[in-house]
Amino acid sequence: MKTAATTPYKDLYESESAGIRRRFEQSGDGHAAATARSALVDRIIAGLFLEHVAGGPGKENPEGFCLVALGGYGRATLFPWSDIDLLLLSASESVEAAHKPAVSALTQNLWDMRLKLGQTSRTPGECGRLHRDNLEFNVGLLDARYLAGDERLFAQLSRQVTPGFLRSNGAELASNLTAMTRKRHARHGNTIFHLEPNLKESPGGLRDYNVAHWLTRLSAAPPTAQEESAAPAMERAFDFLASARCLLHYRLGRDDNRLTYEIQTEAAALAGGTSPPEEYMRRYFRHARAIYRHCSAMMDRSTDQTRGRGSLLGMYQDWRSRLSTADFAVVKDRIYVRQPGALEDPALLLGLFELVARHGLALSGEAETAVERALEDLRPANQGNALLFSGLWRRLKPILILPHAAEALRAMHSLH
Repeated sequence: MKTAATTPYKDLYESESAGIRRRFEQSGDGHAAATARSALVDRIIAGLFLEHVAGGPGKENPEGFCLVALGGYGRATLFPWSDIDLLLLSASESVEAAHKPAVSALTQNLWDMRLKLGQTSRTPGECGRLHRDNLEFNVGLLDARYLAGDERLFAQLSRQVTPGFLRSNGAELASNLTAMTRKRHARHGNTIFHLEPNLKESPGGLRDYNVAHWLTRLSAAPPTAQEESAAPAMERAFDFLASARCLLHYRLGRDDNRLTYEIQTEAAALAGGTSPPEEYMRRYFRHARAIYRHCSAMMDRSTDQTRGRGSLLGMYQDWRSRLSTADFAVVKDRIYVRQPGALEDPALLLGLFELVARHGLALSGEAETAVERALEDLRPANQGNALLFSGLWRRLKPILILPHAAEALRAMHSLH
């Protein structure tokens, strides 16, 4: 009898994984490596399903049962040591029970390959309910992808169950996802600037990249022009983080996502040959800021869609709008620049951060973009990155002594 240890799938996985790693170390393309590993696992799971569940080549797929990829595996981006999340979708509990021995054999083979599995069994009806004690499952279904088995059952999930769930529960799921993300940001100090950032969980990391896409899927409104224009920067940022995460996984041999000083040096060499680690981290912060800004904008929009205009919070937000000035508009705790081109006046530019320091407001995505564009025009006339102009201290001093100086300084630092 063929044992798990001698299965050809184990040999296939080891040899193909070695090839994926070699190609990554030559190219540094983490996105390609994660996609290749996902495709490899697809082949192995499909083969094991045919052998253990369908009963061998030439057999028809079992009716009322299929395997579905969730989460990162559902997105077809499996990093070297990422978990493989599987949904065992059954038409009924009796069908699930009938396939239990075969599924156990399949998963045992995967465990013997040192693949870390996260699996759950559900019926379509269970997938259509909001699980408030397990929101990760509902979010994971947003990335569901067919693997093997009854395709009609998966079509029922993707074409009927999930759209119906989104119509009934999408707003609540978006609200809960936004709340969870804000709590995670708070645990990391609400800043992208960490000496050894967590590539997955830190603000501006891969989790925020995914949250932005999930909120887009959950939104009842079409994307704005600003959200669409953010897409290229988001994809560049993902590719950068994917390369760093692959390097971490390969070097540490586990799902560890903290970009340590040692790995920063190696990542800089892989990314640019002669670039020092400091330059590599500056690139990291640029990409993290792009993701963080877009994720924050999506969370703001999600909050706006679910917040009632007649609520106490809504009335408070309307009161805050009275803080608007001739140069800046304040809408829902966000500052907008009425004439973005006017920020080329350094005094007005610092006036923007004075408004942050005085009232504890945040810059809108449009304001941040306007600041960056203004700096591009201002800096060539000066030496280095410093803004030097007459009356600098007179405009800077109020920022430093106002109640929310820390928020203003963090915003200034974030935008260089």
